[in-house]
Amino acid sequence: MNKVLQSARRIKFSDCDPMGHLYNAKYIQYLLDAREDQVEAAFGFNPIDYVKKTGQGWVVVQNQIAYIRPGIFNETIICQSFVRDYSSRLLEIECTMWNAAYSETKSVLWTRFVYMDTKTNRAANHPEDIMKLFEQAHVVLDQKSFEERVAYYRSNNK
Repeated sequence: MNKVLQSARRIKFSDCDPMGHLYNAKYIQYLLDAREDQVEAAFGFNPIDYVKKTGQGWVVVQNQIAYIRPGIFNETIICQSFVRDYSSRLLEIECTMWNAAYSETKSVLWTRFVYMDTKTNRAANHPEDIMKLFEQAHVVLDQKSFEERVAYYRSNNK
């Protein structure tokens, strides 16, 4: 199983400011949209279908993002994502945006999701099959804090 998922995308003009830089809010949209597409391509898992079927799903409760280098209009970027942590009710993913040559990290995003039951509108425990998938997909990081992780990516930019 490939733990780090990735996909390419081109930055659109309508998502940029007058200087041709990707708007800050669009980084999150690009990265989370990429994650959704990657999970469906890799595992055949569609979160909307899952909610309709089970009445349970994930809700974003926290984002931490660092803007390291600007995304530029018409640039091809690579979005990578993986499970960085999980528990019975939480899922945490890391998403990074790279230039096409993988020589520059443009941003790093840590997103925390809580698993919710839509009928009760309360947090629920992940089913056992989901926990097994997280266990297989989990990437253990040397850096434990967001700040350490951002410093790691900044130091590796060429």
